[in-house]
Amino acid sequence: MVLRYGELIVLSAKDTNHKYKPEILCYARYALTETLVIATNMSDKPQKFLMDMYNLVPTFKKAYGNNVVVMVKPVLSDDTEPDYYFLREFIEARNIKMLPAYRSLMISINICDDDQFIFKKCLTNSIERTKKNLLAGHSIEDEQISLLFSDCVIHRPEDIHRFANVIGSIQHSFLDKLNVSFRDLYVKNSKITNIEENSARLIAMTGYLLEKGNGENIAPLRAA
Repeated sequence: MVLRYGELIVLSAKDTNHKYKPEILCYARYALTETLVIATNMSDKPQKFLMDMYNLVPTFKKAYGNNVVVMVKPVLSDDTEPDYYFLREFIEARNIKMLPAYRSLMISINICDDDQFIFKKCLTNSIERTKKNLLAGHSIEDEQISLLFSDCVIHRPEDIHRFANVIGSIQHSFLDKLNVSFRDLYVKNSKITNIEENSARLIAMTGYLLEKGNGENIAPLRAA
């Protein structure tokens, strides 16, 4: 039903250099509980591309929070298990797609109920993706764990208490168990490393924590 009656939202496809790919027709049909994303290769050659989902953000923001969990599943492949993402994580994900000539793909996005089991499953999936990308040397800037601390630096640098709580939780719940340093999250996050102002903010914020921490062995200071 959503394919017939859902709100039409025009999306775009880009190559890995973020240049628009006119060969791919990409759009979404939105309803409150389900969204379908459709991409069609209109050319006579196979195409590799990224789907730019940002036009969905204004519509989604009216109804959902960034940490709502979504179930994502290819519609045209019955044997594929669904993936679980936090909404913002899914919107910002850079998943490369491949389409043969004159073929389409369709992705179903369903909002999940507020369920602790689903939330835990989603968080576990996010951690596994982050770990896999870290070990492979890939960017992790679009993963939920990285988004949490990026938001503190980019949007709320004055809230040092929130920053300490966020990086402390990441250090205790994730980094300590994987023998990964907080520096790895920084190095693999171009939103911080490629913008001098954000890098300077992070240095100042971690420096402040170290100055006030008196050398205590607690998670926020280990991260800093």
